[in-house]
Amino acid sequence: MIGVSDCRVSNPKSRRPFKRNRVFSHNDCPFCGSSRGLSIFGARSTTLSSVMISQTMASRGNDDKKMLAFSDSVQDAAHHAGFFGARTYRFTLRTAMAKYLADGGEGKTLSGFAGELPRYWASRLSMEECVALFLAPDQAWRRDYARLKETGAPPGAEFMELLSKRLG
Repeated sequence: MIGVSDCRVSNPKSRRPFKRNRVFSHNDCPFCGSSRGLSIFGARSTTLSSVMISQTMASRGNDDKKMLAFSDSVQDAAHHAGFFGARTYRFTLRTAMAKYLADGGEGKTLSGFAGELPRYWASRLSMEECVALFLAPDQAWRRDYARLKETGAPPGAEFMELLSKRLG
């Protein structure tokens, strides 16, 4: 897996010390020139990879949330895309819940927590940000969401109510 921000992976540098070919790579970003601007990590376990992706995406230091994932087969790539999307969504919800608890949501009953969590985030994010952050991957087929993506038209009240219920 390669974490990049609008970057293309550069070619490794070759050197010939002691008359042997050795390949040394570098993590300089070819797009912006940042030294060590690329983060390269990988794992054969999809679950471990999803945890790394979630941690990287949730990091406060990551202001450009883009990720490229490579696989050696079309079937693996299709599986990984869905799996990563679903797992990342779960970690996003956990992070949102933890933030709410840290900001004064602790000590609520379960029903109070479920009712307040959507209101907490609605007061801190724009409607578009709430939809982008909290719409589950299996709900991306909804017409209001498609219209928001295509035209920027705000979703209807019924859509926002359903999103709030699901978040709660």
